[in-house]
Amino acid sequence: MEIGLSTGILYKSDLIESLQLIKEAGFDNIEVWARIGKEGKWIHYDYHNWDYTRKLKEKLKELTLRVVSLHAPFSEELDISQVEEEKRAFAISEIKKAIDVLEFLEGNILVFHPSTASSHFDNLTQKMYRLSQAKKSIDELLKYCQDKPIRLALENQLPHILCGYSVDLLKLIWEINSQKVGICLDTSHANLAENVNDVVKKFKDWIVSLHVSDNFGTSDDHNIPGIGNINWQIFVQTLKLVKYEGVFMLELLEQGKGWDVQKVLKEAIQSVKQIHGL
Repeated sequence: MEIGLSTGILYKSDLIESLQLIKEAGFDNIEVWARIGKEGKWIHYDYHNWDYTRKLKEKLKELTLRVVSLHAPFSEELDISQVEEEKRAFAISEIKKAIDVLEFLEGNILVFHPSTASSHFDNLTQKMYRLSQAKKSIDELLKYCQDKPIRLALENQLPHILCGYSVDLLKLIWEINSQKVGICLDTSHANLAENVNDVVKKFKDWIVSLHVSDNFGTSDDHNIPGIGNINWQIFVQTLKLVKYEGVFMLELLEQGKGWDVQKVLKEAIQSVKQIHGL
């Protein structure tokens, strides 16, 4: 299984300037992060800037780095399950821009959040309406990429967010019922909600991408595999059991830890390579 890295670990740095560091650490496959930083600033990568995107493609070619996927932007406002149609339409328009960029960069998996809304609604009707809004949005995105070589991957969320539990995400997937829509399994999120390997088995027919990181089951740490309580040997065996054929994509997030990123990247790839059977 090939190993990849989400550029989210370098979200405080310019994306093009970060690529050399990623390559030197030993990675050949990446997921590009496209989201706004604090105070609404585009720190890492502004997917609206096509001049920059063309330079990015040139640098990727120079370094022989392959874009496997792109993580679409998200925020509390930029949410495809928005009840207000104007806000929902804005979220859709931004994700369409991300799809265009992904196609230009020759990647084929668009990872995005089915919702950023809290899962703790006052009543079931409110929850179901949010899910129906998400489905409506995904149907629109499916139509947009109908003739594009791109698959949509819905990411399982944190437990306090809608689609943080497998039952809700599976309901959405079943209702959409499209070969172009799958799931991006985030191990850090899953480990806070359910047994990670049980989630893999539940999602077995739909997993098209991974966000791999570790935690101790208490907070969304996005640590290097091995710094947490996930059994990676069993996880890899379970992936093989369900015939996952995609990239083992690491999504490590600094999140104020004060990491020496260069050191962490090298430790991460060494840690992953020690997992038997990967």
